[in-house]
Amino acid sequence: MITPSITIYFKEKELVTDSSSLAVAMAWDYAQTHRITVSADMQLWRTPAGKPYLSYPQIKLSLSDSGQYWLAAFSVAEIGVDLQQHIDCRKAALAQRFFHTDEYHWLQNQHFDPFFVVWAAKESYAKYTGEGLTSFKHFSVVDGQGIAKKINNVELMLVPFQPGYTLAVCADVIADINIKRA
Repeated sequence: MITPSITIYFKEKELVTDSSSLAVAMAWDYAQTHRITVSADMQLWRTPAGKPYLSYPQIKLSLSDSGQYWLAAFSVAEIGVDLQQHIDCRKAALAQRFFHTDEYHWLQNQHFDPFFVVWAAKESYAKYTGEGLTSFKHFSVVDGQGIAKKINNVELMLVPFQPGYTLAVCADVIADINIKRA
C-alpha cells in the first residue's frame, strides 16, 4: 500500500478573495503534482453538515483559517486540518463548555497553556469525520501521555507552522506532509 501524501497550501487571508476558487486551483496543483487526472469542471461542494468536498472524489480536502492565514489540505485519503491562532480568551470557560472532561482536567493540570493545541486537534478530527463542533464533548484528544497520537484509530499530528499558531492534521495514515505557500 502506498502511503498517501498530504499537501497543505496556505495564503495570507487578506489576499484570498474567493476561497472556493482558490481551493479548486490548489486541488488542480495537487492533482498535477501527484499525476492524478481530474476533469476540467472540478468544483467545490459542501455536505449538508457543511463539510467541503470536491466534485472529483479521488482528492479529499479540508479547509481552515485563523488569524491572518487561510489554508487547504489535500490527500487521496480522508483528511481533517485545523489552524488555530493563539489569542487571549477565557480558556478555562471555553474548555469546560466545549471539551471532553478528560481534556478539561488535563488542561487544568497544565494551567490551560496547551488550550489551542487541544482545540486544533479536536477540530481537525471533527473535520475528518465531518461531524463538526457538536461532537466535541464525545471524544478526547488526550491520553495518559498528553496529546494522543490516534483518535479512534485515526492518526493525529501537530505540524510546525508560524509562531503563535497551532496546526493539526488528522488522517488514516500520516507519513508525508508538505506545506506550500499558495
